[in-house]
Amino acid sequence: MYTADIGEYKCRIDFRKGRTQYRSVQLDVIVPPREVIIMDEYGQRLRDPVGPFNEGAHLTVICEAEGGKPRPSIHWYKDSTLLDDSWIVTPQGIVRNELSITRLLRTDHKSILTCRANSSNLSRPVSASIALELNCNTLLDDSWIVTPQGIVRNELSITRLLRTDHKSILTCRANSSNLSRPVSASIALELNCKAKKNTPRLTVSFGASIHHDQVREGSNVSFVCHVTANPPVSEIGW
Repeated sequence: MYTADIGEYKCRIDFRKGRTQYRSVQLDVIVPPREVIIMDEYGQRLRDPVGPFNEGAHLTVICEAEGGKPRPSIHWYKDSTLLDDSWIVTPQGIVRNELSITRLLRTDHKSILTCRANSSNLSRPVSASIALELNCNTLLDDSWIVTPQGIVRNELSITRLLRTDHKSILTCRANSSNLSRPVSASIALELNCKAKKNTPRLTVSFGASIHHDQVREGSNVSFVCHVTANPPVSEIGW
């Protein structure tokens, strides 16, 4: 059955004795959407998976459905939970639903966002999905006390700072049922990174275009000295 079959069909009934009668029926054909597309806020099509996004970041994704009769409705789901059932029709006749997530949580990592378009309960919906990838912050301490002055306090103790802690961000975040969103403050760690013998960490390697197994007498070679230290070294010599 095709859209060209849509229309009114009449049946004529003739009797030997009696007036001719007519019966009519209206045939409608349900057409599912041709395609469902998920895009970012800049109109770039998203392919699964998407990200990684930083924990706490804002996310906007747009779903558009082309075609369909009757005009489809578009719903957004996170896993199996309905997130948004509002949609509009653009001047070009495309049905569109824009989902805005104010703040991504660590529970959103690996979750599936599905855009589902449906023209009728009599037809199967057309859908597209993306999986979210997040850079999740590491929770260091969630214990706190209330001082006699009524101040909530959390004391974080790091036994031994490592080289990998250099330039890392420590964030203290406070939340309350009376707040619309958490409040936070952050500091960046600056470490004087030294090796075990109080010297910078140094490695030597061949240049990028040099293969050590191809070096022969008379060959030209280059070496690269890699130094890791904070404060930075002031002089390097061969």
